[in-house]
Amino acid sequence: MAWIKKYPGFVHPFGALGRKPGNGQTNKDPPSTCHLNQPPPYANASLLSEGAFREWVPHICLPPITTPPCSKPSHVWEGIVIALNWAWTRYAGFLAQAPEGYAEDGPVFDIRTHLNGPIICEGVIYGPTGRVSSRFVGEFDCHWDGNRSTMQEVFHYDDGSQQTRAWDLTLRGDGEIRALADDVVGEGTGRQAGGAVQLKYRFRLPEKSGGHVLNTVDWMYLAPNRTIVNRSQFRKYGVKVAELVATMRPARAEELKEAA
Repeated sequence: MAWIKKYPGFVHPFGALGRKPGNGQTNKDPPSTCHLNQPPPYANASLLSEGAFREWVPHICLPPITTPPCSKPSHVWEGIVIALNWAWTRYAGFLAQAPEGYAEDGPVFDIRTHLNGPIICEGVIYGPTGRVSSRFVGEFDCHWDGNRSTMQEVFHYDDGSQQTRAWDLTLRGDGEIRALADDVVGEGTGRQAGGAVQLKYRFRLPEKSGGHVLNTVDWMYLAPNRTIVNRSQFRKYGVKVAELVATMRPARAEELKEAA
């Protein structure tokens, strides 16, 4: 305690950690009298000894200890964060988009025109951690007969695997889209409006990938050069497990040969 001898009359800043119970009080009760402003019996001493200092500290009082108004248990904050994240995803994120929001945008996306003929597709798939888990090139061949089309898709993945799909598409007069495919549970529904197309469906994974059924939302946006930019999200129990980003554009003959 040499540093105390250097500063006579020094009161330790942590002295407020002590509290003197009295008159039936306990250490948890707010004291009836506070000794903070009362000088110690040795206040006139020129030297504050260690023993005297320790004797005086318990006489210094603390204000009542209360829980801060903003303090909440950690599980409450976790619940708030989860609720805010869900609200953002539902009302301000990818899922909050609506076809009507693009009705005035151009160029106008008509799937009978822009999803027609041979198409080359290039894209990546993100896993649940946000890292790219797969890269692919796809070849599409789409033919329309009035408002109904069959679109054949062949995907070539970076691991050497291949996947095929055949879509049966129907476009109604109000811009509503109906979609059927072998690995789609039930019927997919969507709409084209302005420069965008939305499609929602339940997609069944191959058995080697677990056979899970994922709720899928596709958005396609038409760029000025007629390239289609595609973003899709796949969810299980409301949790995003994968995301796809790709481009689709009219294919040249040499590109189809390279993809094959």
